[in-house]
Amino acid sequence: MKRNSITINNIEYTYDSITKCPRCGENCSPYIVSYGIYGGIKNHDYFGNSETYTDYVIITYACPGCNNFFFSSYRAYNVKEGYINKLEYIKTEPCQYRKRIFDKKISELSPRYCEIYNQATESESYNLKEICGMGYRKALEILIKDYIIKFKDSDADSIGKMNLSDCIKNYINDEQLKTLAMGAVWIGNDFTHYIRKWENRDIEDLKKYLTLIELLIIKDVTIADVGADIKKVYKNKVSVTKQFTNVDSAQVAAYVEGTHTITDENSQK
Repeated sequence: MKRNSITINNIEYTYDSITKCPRCGENCSPYIVSYGIYGGIKNHDYFGNSETYTDYVIITYACPGCNNFFFSSYRAYNVKEGYINKLEYIKTEPCQYRKRIFDKKISELSPRYCEIYNQATESESYNLKEICGMGYRKALEILIKDYIIKFKDSDADSIGKMNLSDCIKNYINDEQLKTLAMGAVWIGNDFTHYIRKWENRDIEDLKKYLTLIELLIIKDVTIADVGADIKKVYKNKVSVTKQFTNVDSAQVAAYVEGTHTITDENSQK
């Protein structure tokens, strides 16, 4: 979001402007169509006798890309004339959630990861930050464990019961993948525990780590696929050489590597 300011009834308010259209999903600098304030909403205080009231500001935007309208609501506390008053962002509506399409290698390896990730993204589109953080953390665990079970030939039951950090430490050798996975675990755990430890990291960092983890896993899957293809080609070339007679081992090796042409003296007679 981008920090902007508006003035209503001679009072200046600063607020976080929207930088992504909830209708088309594209990054943008939306136009302000209108804004207004309504207040006098009584806050219920069950533990004291004092009564407080809150003002709310509504800003209507227009997306320069899709030309659709949407609005954001903000909460105003302790408003004073002559001061710069910061508005607390509440939500943006309407939200048109778009399901993410994953790389085929990821969706085949861990379809459950893709499903949970998209559920977390949908909750994030409604500004449910606490809920979506836990969702991304769960998606991380599913992806890492599916990867370990598939590529480390590990027992699904034992891996499923194991602590995620232990899985990463014991089964992942790639240092880049291990570093990113552990970092994602630490950030993700902040959304599942009472006290946060990583105040300088947020949802965007967690999603960024997940994207990089996906790319490293795609790399491993691709290398495994290429290796399997090479083995097939190698096996087929070796079987072809059996048709030749009176050919020494050096010539066979050269043929397998594809660097020379084998000449069978008997075939020229």
